[in-house]
Amino acid sequence: MKHVGLTGGIGSGKSTVIKIFKSLGVAVYIADTRSKELLNSNVQLREKLINTFGSIYNGDRIDKQLFASIIFNDDEKRKLANEIIHPFVGEDFSKWLKQQKASYIIKEAAILFELGSYKQFDKNILITSPIELRKERLLKRGDSSLSEIEVRMKSQWTDDKKMKLADYHIKNDGKHSLISQVLQMHEELISL
Repeated sequence: MKHVGLTGGIGSGKSTVIKIFKSLGVAVYIADTRSKELLNSNVQLREKLINTFGSIYNGDRIDKQLFASIIFNDDEKRKLANEIIHPFVGEDFSKWLKQQKASYIIKEAAILFELGSYKQFDKNILITSPIELRKERLLKRGDSSLSEIEVRMKSQWTDDKKMKLADYHIKNDGKHSLISQVLQMHEELISL
């Protein structure tokens, strides 16, 4: 079974591309979704985060806005949060992986290249989208202000830097068909 990493900057369209891969029967592990679930369900993780960052939980639920304001405004705190959270996500992914039986699986992770975890995959896919289009999409979601979006974008590598490490590139610019790009990649990946 081949392991494929999938990434792209915030607002690049990862969720849409994932839906297309899933419609083709591909098993996809979404690291961001699982990490959010683990933040609220894993007692050991919760304790480590509270010991490190203080009172960032309301009962069993993490205060997402408070935690984001802490880690996205301080590179060292963001790095520390990643060092705490990612081993739990890695363990969860390993358990999930043991249950899969396909020619390839995909693990989506927003900071696949930034953390160096792209090295553990056979192939890596990068989704890119123009910055202004990404901001527009994120503002439509309504859960972040423009300044919060820009802070998060600055915390991620540029597309140019990621492109040097990607094996495949999906352009999500409204001009290229996502479906045809994914279908072409799917055909190549199942034949590896």
